[in-house]
Amino acid sequence: MVARCNRWLPIGVSVAMRQLIRALAILTLLIGVFVTPLNPAYACSCATPGAPADVIATAEVAFLGSVVATAPGGGDPNGLGPMVRYAFAVERASVPTDGVLEVEAIGGDGGASCGFTFSEGERWFVAAYGDGGTLQTNLCSGNVLVETMAAGELERVRQLLPEAPVAVSDPAAEGTGLTGSFLPVAVAILSVVALGGLMVLAFGRSGARSG
Repeated sequence: MVARCNRWLPIGVSVAMRQLIRALAILTLLIGVFVTPLNPAYACSCATPGAPADVIATAEVAFLGSVVATAPGGGDPNGLGPMVRYAFAVERASVPTDGVLEVEAIGGDGGASCGFTFSEGERWFVAAYGDGGTLQTNLCSGNVLVETMAAGELERVRQLLPEAPVAVSDPAAEGTGLTGSFLPVAVAILSVVALGGLMVLAFGRSGARSG
């Protein structure tokens, strides 16, 4: 068997030289394996969302809105990553809605999780889907940042969204559970301010008495 595998070697090559050539050949193969770039093992794979009309037709609710608050949303049940909760002040929607909608998405962009990230103050066309009583969205939903839309596209999207939501006086504070995440901070600030006021008043009275 060994002689058959080594027919290509010159007849006068010693056993030691043959072993060295074999070792070099194996080493070359190993280097090729480790040096060759590897593609990511996992990536988000989804069909092209299509035109806004198609996205609206398949979404549970599609809307134009601006991000007014964000908060952690716990872990994804499938273990794909942490969830983030976003509160949107809604301008127009495909179905009747409140003035503020809360939508969840897996944190991050792309990857195997198909995660999606919004930032406060951004204005988006969002397509969301129901999942256990909550609205969720992801990289495959067809979300579009308004400022990237072509001329006239925003108006066409508005025409496809017939419902004006119920107006709210403070979109960041009404119609969403996100306020609970920020309430302790507000209470702490007010407490410090109140305590400072009492201390100033007490020192003022003490100075007046001593005078």
